[in-house]
Amino acid sequence: MPKQKFTIAMLSNNNYPIEEVINLNDVGHHQTLDLTGVEHATLFIKKTSNKTPAYAKLFDPLVDQELFGQSVSEGAVLVLITSYAMFCISFGQGRHIIAKEKLTLDFGLKVVLNSVDPKQIRSLDKASNGKNPLNSRNQGINESNILELLFDPEEDIATSLTGSSKSTIFGGAVISGRDTFSVSTDCVFRIMLNTYSDRS
Repeated sequence: MPKQKFTIAMLSNNNYPIEEVINLNDVGHHQTLDLTGVEHATLFIKKTSNKTPAYAKLFDPLVDQELFGQSVSEGAVLVLITSYAMFCISFGQGRHIIAKEKLTLDFGLKVVLNSVDPKQIRSLDKASNGKNPLNSRNQGINESNILELLFDPEEDIATSLTGSSKSTIFGGAVISGRDTFSVSTDCVFRIMLNTYSDRS
């Protein structure tokens, strides 16, 4: 199976009614799945819409609008309920139908901090801890140590991190995290089921 990029979010409460987590008005199809190790799993497939790209109007009426084709906003969300947490795994544009206010803040950042090799960090987003906080991104040409990215633990707050994972769960893949975390892999369910135990 080829690698797929997906994003995992953890809900702040594992008892949320599904209609509070997923915008059902934007769902075209949903289906319950039987997955080992999961109490309940439902796949929600986002309604698709075919639209001519917005930039095409710049050339109207000089160029036939049909020549630009149409973009499709496909996406899906897999909602998994386990004995300890509720997760949303989004694919494509599926993240747009998740209620972001229900997510656990900094979940993705904690997962990345616990699994990334501290000497193989690719980029770091930070906010200064002062009267006038400044947001900035530090990115090395090669993978770097966190201190080489000019991070001062006494003055800065890490908000997002990208690096190569040392965890066997991710197979050395590059992962990124803030409130959610993203990874490209062919082991979606194995990663999800091991994620919660990796966070602090």
